[in-house]
Amino acid sequence: YIILAVVVLSTGAGLAYLGTRLSALGFIGKLSGGNQMYARFWGFALTFFVFTLLSLWLNLMNAVICLLHFVVIWLFCDALSAVFRRLFKSSGKSRWTAPVAIILSLAALASGWYLNHHVWMTSYIVETEKNVKDMRLVMFADSHIGTTFDAAGFAGHLQTMMNYKPDAVLIAGDFVDDGTTREEMIAACKALGNLKTTYGVYFALGNHDKGYHNPRIRGFTGDDLLAELKKNNVKVLQDETALIDNMFY
Repeated sequence: YIILAVVVLSTGAGLAYLGTRLSALGFIGKLSGGNQMYARFWGFALTFFVFTLLSLWLNLMNAVICLLHFVVIWLFCDALSAVFRRLFKSSGKSRWTAPVAIILSLAALASGWYLNHHVWMTSYIVETEKNVKDMRLVMFADSHIGTTFDAAGFAGHLQTMMNYKPDAVLIAGDFVDDGTTREEMIAACKALGNLKTTYGVYFALGNHDKGYHNPRIRGFTGDDLLAELKKNNVKVLQDETALIDNMFY
């Protein structure tokens, strides 16, 4: 509840701040005929309009994240502008602050969107002096089915994993998200059931797998997810260990 209160207050303050900053833009001034009160109105109206569009397109929480990116980056640009004016003893307003803040914010959000929908692989070689044979493991986390890619896209990533012929696949949490539909969850679990490995597929719960919201919102509970995983031969570990081939835990 404390976090929720902080988010609500930050969102309100962020909307007010951006509305004020947008009202100072040149085209808003022309639109309002130089009337400062009208300029404030159009600045706030534009801010709320964009925020509402983002909420409908992405969902409310992602709209808040976008808003806070703009606020933080714009605050940074304002602070930088104030430092430059003080250093160079300038009393005029900086014309570059608004466009730079908008461009940097859009760039940050665009890069986040790109990274959210693309997957990179990192290879590790772990050596031991123990007398055990080689084992190849594939581990992934934070697939957030439905938020990043759908079940069909996820199945394509699984095929890429299979190209490395893993002895076991480890899923380290946040397999699904709070907005994942029941249909997407079931399809993704079935895709896991098609994996061909030597020792199987192992799963550990993440916070989003259990879910934060009422189960009726996404149509399934954390227990429903676990049942579907087990139905597709995925070994679920909850505060447990598994011994593989009498060699590895």
